[in-house]
Amino acid sequence: MKIRELLQYEIWSKRTTRRILVGIGIVVAGYFAGAAINEHWISPGEHSAGREALVQIETLRKIDPEKDKDFELGVQRAKQRIETAKNAAWTARDTFLTLDLSGYLLMTEIDRKTPGIREKLLQRRASSSDSRWTLLDKLESTATGSEAQLSARLHKELD
Repeated sequence: MKIRELLQYEIWSKRTTRRILVGIGIVVAGYFAGAAINEHWISPGEHSAGREALVQIETLRKIDPEKDKDFELGVQRAKQRIETAKNAAWTARDTFLTLDLSGYLLMTEIDRKTPGIREKLLQRRASSSDSRWTLLDKLESTATGSEAQLSARLHKELD
């Protein structure tokens, strides 16, 4: 074969280029769609398991302070429900939801196990006029606010 005959064969065409670019576009669009689903979608199993865990934690918050045994049983049930939600997690959003539930349970346990700490701090503050208490007041309001925000966010996502 002569060189002129070889040069007449078309190795790469506009059609080949178009096919490759369309294929790359489909792969990129699929990647971004998958990332968006992973970021924003709560899977059905996680939604129901998370809802059950949230209901259990809300029930714990209503238990009488003198019924420690009931509270401990409720904590164990809530931990089991959170573990179920962890196992049902598919997406990153599911995982963050599980972490929020664990944090909310921890806040509930801390409030329950240390009820006297706030009162003791308030008594100390009443007897002193130190500027440190303004920082403590800010921390207290932040903790209470963050707990309320977490509860509201969990209810918004799971209701």
